[in-house]
Amino acid sequence: MAQEMFRICPTTGLRVDLRAQALIKWNAVAGIVFLAIGGLFGLSVALTRWPAVHLLPMDWFYLALTAHGLDVLLLWIIFFEIAVLYFAGAVLLGSRLAAPRAAWTAFVMMLVGGLTTNIAVLQGGSTVMFTSYVPMKAAPHFYLGLILFAVGALIAVFVFFGTLVVAKEERTYKGSIPLVTFGAVTAAVIAVFTLIGAYSLRHSFFDLWISLLFGVVGYLMRKFEFPVAPMVLATVLAKLMETSYMQSLVMSKGSPLIFLTRPISAAFILLTILSVASGIWLRRQAKAKQVELEESDS
Repeated sequence: MAQEMFRICPTTGLRVDLRAQALIKWNAVAGIVFLAIGGLFGLSVALTRWPAVHLLPMDWFYLALTAHGLDVLLLWIIFFEIAVLYFAGAVLLGSRLAAPRAAWTAFVMMLVGGLTTNIAVLQGGSTVMFTSYVPMKAAPHFYLGLILFAVGALIAVFVFFGTLVVAKEERTYKGSIPLVTFGAVTAAVIAVFTLIGAYSLRHSFFDLWISLLFGVVGYLMRKFEFPVAPMVLATVLAKLMETSYMQSLVMSKGSPLIFLTRPISAAFILLTILSVASGIWLRRQAKAKQVELEESDS
């Protein structure tokens, strides 16, 4: 009976818990679906801000803006992270999932919570938006959906921790845990304490969204080897930049083309593009030379 709970991956040879496999798939699929929904809302926002199209009326524009931020900055990221945690815990360690029923309960809570918040936004009265300003008041079931989602995510994280304990007690791996699993543990611990700390400061879900956003940005910067110092400087100057950005839009009556038609602004945009492109090109050239040296030495 215990063997029926597992399968052996023909490609990697890993011992996969079938229940963990199903949860990984469902969490990953849910994350992709919410990402796609958020992308559609983002596209509608962009087309509305384009004066030649102006797709949505004013009230629907702010609804789409809120739904876009909710789905893209929060829901899909957490769903996908939970899938990664289950993979790093159960699959890489060859262990059974600690509490499958609790894991499915967590998934259902997250799914119901995500759908509830989206429905609350589309019903109107929950135009919270995702800007640097204090969030506006929303409908009660909007916050109920967020609470359900957050509690479900915490349950999933604790299932991951429980899986690590099971793997250690049943000795499903030898030596130290894989680096990917260690990274997942670190991410889970940081996520729990960061989210709790961010919320406890002002009891604001907006602070949670900001924490998640900068977590993704920091990960991408580390992954692609971009320096963090410019991001810190940009964060310090963000308020001044936003004020100047709003003033420019007021001057141009909402048209973003002002940044391309004014010579100073266009020059800085061009320099930014060239700077990023040259950095990527130089990095690729350096890697190509390194590969050539390794091939010549061999």
